[in-house]
Amino acid sequence: MGNSIWEEHINYKKRGSLSYNLNTGIVVVGGGLTGILAAYYLQKAGEKVVVLEAEQIGGGITKHTTAKVTAAHNLIYDYLIQKFGYRKAKQYAESNMNAVKEYAQLIKEKDICCDMEQTSNYVYTRTNNKMIYKEYEAMQKLSMPVNFTADLDLPFSVEGAVELPNQLQIHPLKFINAIAEELTIYENTKVVNFLKDNLLEVYSSDRNKLFQVSGKDIIMATHYPVLNIPGFYFLKMHQERGYVLGIRETNGIQKGMYIDESKTGFSFRRYGDYILLGGSCHRTGENEAGGAYEKLFQAAKYWYPQGEAEYQWSNQDCMSLDRVPYIGRYSNLTKHLYVATGFNKWGMSTAMLAAQYLREHIVGKERGNSVFSPRRHSTTAVSGLEKEIKTVTKNLCLQLFCLPKRATEDIGMGCGGIVTYKNQKVGVYKDYDGTVYSVDTKCPHLGCMLSWNPDELSWDCPCHGSRFDYRGQLIDNPSVVNTAVCQVHKKNSG
Repeated sequence: MGNSIWEEHINYKKRGSLSYNLNTGIVVVGGGLTGILAAYYLQKAGEKVVVLEAEQIGGGITKHTTAKVTAAHNLIYDYLIQKFGYRKAKQYAESNMNAVKEYAQLIKEKDICCDMEQTSNYVYTRTNNKMIYKEYEAMQKLSMPVNFTADLDLPFSVEGAVELPNQLQIHPLKFINAIAEELTIYENTKVVNFLKDNLLEVYSSDRNKLFQVSGKDIIMATHYPVLNIPGFYFLKMHQERGYVLGIRETNGIQKGMYIDESKTGFSFRRYGDYILLGGSCHRTGENEAGGAYEKLFQAAKYWYPQGEAEYQWSNQDCMSLDRVPYIGRYSNLTKHLYVATGFNKWGMSTAMLAAQYLREHIVGKERGNSVFSPRRHSTTAVSGLEKEIKTVTKNLCLQLFCLPKRATEDIGMGCGGIVTYKNQKVGVYKDYDGTVYSVDTKCPHLGCMLSWNPDELSWDCPCHGSRFDYRGQLIDNPSVVNTAVCQVHKKNSG
């Protein structure tokens, strides 16, 4: 995975790790956009807040976003009215519209230089005009200032599109760095254990030592929740990957943010001299054939033959069972623990509304019967749960009972795959210099079988989305530890 366009020319403020046991007010676990915004608004409300970040703020999902701040979340509103009813669909719409406005106001008030541009967001279709028009009508019912159009600044014609004006696009790392300036943040401080719902054990990598942190309340803003029980979020979500190219191209799209309603389509936005082209989405752990970047390169060459792809990167999204995020109390059994997760590819606006909701929960103005409540029940979630259980069962069985027929010598240079070695299942990557890296294929999170991702040279879990590099080092949670390394040996080393 390469560096995103946002990582260029960013001067991070280095922050030290925790060096003592700490008792404070609110503890926010995770220094991404959600955690930083939650900490900012709670501190503004008079709370004493500390942020714990395992590595560096903005260094995970935030730096890999395409940073489209919009309340138009693909084809969501007709679905919400049908499945949740008008009132909750209205709550979802108003919360996200207010989040967009709050970004604009906050950036203006604090004079944050984050390349903010106000523009329209378009959800378009090349084949299914009926669904687009139904979404247009649903958004009208919800009093959203929506337009229907087919005249878009795209390199191809469309059947129709829903336009939501006055949305935003920003530079996410410039924004988060400015907001973080006023906060107390400990970097390189990783939570390794939840001792109670308001007591944590953390590891300070700078000092190679464990400390305890307690607070009045704790917010888990770790993208995917790392505490399995209670909450059972591993049954409520899966993760998906998406890929992005940064194409230097001064012609083409000048304004607007665009996304295809089809899962196999593409998204577009401009940033300076670049067009950000996204797509090739798939469930994490289901990319053994590869070709995700190649699909983008081919599209870029066809649509922008004079352009040059100078950046390529990928991101990971938590997908809830019913397409609505989980924001609020972690579970019925955790009085002092809160969560924000399952943003379904719309992390920019959702991070802001999550910060607002969590502030209201904690300062005593909790909204009843919220559409975002983690404790909600929906009929849509039932069918989604059945699918997740089937996926987990399948991959647990593959790990426990199936030995592959391939051996290490069957793996080509620069390739990876699962082989049988001494009657054991092993994940193997063979480097171009002949070095063989072998890892345990059992995901340390909950035991599913890892799958090789040739586009990113990583071992990915198809059950819950944990990811590891070919050396076995953890890349993405919910696992909190590396996968076991079986062996590393050089060619002809014996």
